[in-house]
Amino acid sequence: MTDQNGDGWRQLPSGEPLEIWIQINAGSPFTETAELMKEDWRAIGLDARVDAMPGVQLGQIFLGGTFDIRVFGGGAPGSADLLSFPVFLTSFGPSGRWAPLYGAWMSLEGTPREGVDADKPPQDRQPPWDEPALDDPAYRMWQLHKLARREPDRQKRDELVYEILQIHVDEGPF
Repeated sequence: MTDQNGDGWRQLPSGEPLEIWIQINAGSPFTETAELMKEDWRAIGLDARVDAMPGVQLGQIFLGGTFDIRVFGGGAPGSADLLSFPVFLTSFGPSGRWAPLYGAWMSLEGTPREGVDADKPPQDRQPPWDEPALDDPAYRMWQLHKLARREPDRQKRDELVYEILQIHVDEGPF
């Protein structure tokens, strides 16, 4: 993405304007962080904007997968066992930390709702979900997570978790 028209802002390859919206819960202690992100990105020609909104509204756009970037201000799991808290490794569930539509798909796997509404666009499915491509990092992490949950040997299980973390490092941030 480059500045194709000389206005100082980068455009999409199609020539359309590139605007990045950073959505954050109004009153969040991370508002200053979002503003710093915006300033840094604007300095390199990315038209970034911060949109502080009520938590209910932010939750709706997040669960519907209609956001650019969501700043989350929650805590980490209270346990060293990351497999007990899949949202910190994968985007499991519709409230996963990133890719909520993939997370919703993950949570439907193996249930009677798996594949329901597959003929509809992702946002029109109930609940909204989308299946990641086989080579997508979210899919690969989910497959590793499922293997790790079933692995009885602690060392092998830890190695699978480290593989997930390595995908975060190499292909993230997520």
